[in-house]
Amino acid sequence: MLEAISDARPDGFVVGEDYSVTDRVRGGTAEFRAARLAAAQGHALFILHRVATLVTSDHQLTTHIAAATKDIDALSFNEGHGIDDTIVGADKHDRVQAVDYHTLKDAPNPEPDPPPGGWSSDPLMRAAQKIAYDMRP
Repeated sequence: MLEAISDARPDGFVVGEDYSVTDRVRGGTAEFRAARLAAAQGHALFILHRVATLVTSDHQLTTHIAAATKDIDALSFNEGHGIDDTIVGADKHDRVQAVDYHTLKDAPNPEPDPPPGGWSSDPLMRAAQKIAYDMRP
C-alpha cells in the first residue's frame, strides 16, 4: 500500500489521509487534463486495491490468531504434577531448574595428597605443586 502511494507522488499527485488522489498540476489543454484525470483515477484505484488487500490480510491474520488462542484461558499448570518420567533428564522430584543453574559444593575441595618430598615453603612453588598434583588422574 505504501509503495502504491509512493508511486503516485513523483507523478505529481497528492494522496490524502482518506487515500484520495489529487492532482498538483494545474492548467493545460483538455486532452492533458483528461490524461491527468485518468492517471489520478488509476493511482486511486491501485491504492484502494492495495488498501483492500491489506484489510483482507489483517482480517485473515486476526482470524488465525483468534483460532490459535481460543483455548488459552483454559491453559493451566498442574503445580508440579504430571511430569513425564520418560522424558530424558526429567526431574524425579517435579522441580523446575534454570538452564544455567550451577550446584555449589557444600565443602571446599579437600587438600590434595602431598607430592614426593613434601610441600614447598615457597608460596608460588606450593601453588604450582597444588595445581600440578591436583590434576593427577
